[in-house]
Amino acid sequence: MKMIMTLLLAISSLSVLADSQPKVGFVNVDELLTTTEIWGTEYKQLTVAKWNQTHVERSRTLENEIRELERQNAALVMDTHTRQKINARLKQKKSELRRIQDGALAAIEFMQETMMEVLRPVVEEYARYKGFSIIYEYKPVDSSVFYVKPALDITADLAATLLALRADSIAEKESQK
Repeated sequence: MKMIMTLLLAISSLSVLADSQPKVGFVNVDELLTTTEIWGTEYKQLTVAKWNQTHVERSRTLENEIRELERQNAALVMDTHTRQKINARLKQKKSELRRIQDGALAAIEFMQETMMEVLRPVVEEYARYKGFSIIYEYKPVDSSVFYVKPALDITADLAATLLALRADSIAEKESQK
């Protein structure tokens, strides 16, 4: 996946070079979402979903139970009925763990996709207005971008723009009442 992102980054950079003076910007979307809180509870729910203690603790419990069942199943001396019961419980625990993990991932991916769908047109309009040829998303921890010159990081300016748009939207709704 990172190889594909790097390749896309390189290809898009080549197209930017075709412009006389390309203007490039980078946005830390996680920082943008947390500093602006334009999505309010939705982003907070996503953050909670990432670290939901109930699911984390249940996952750990299941992993421990699976290890114990696998240890029991490895015993050399065991009657067939007991081995079948252990295998059935093992299969059930693995299935439950997979459901928890899949559900958490699906919820996180859905929230991220929803936020990006809302954010994308705003960033595109911002890019046109400010004259950017390309704006990349980067994450300081998990990114194919190793370094971003601070002058190219437009996160704060974009956050200010989003907050201004939100304020205008709220004011417009209030005036319609």
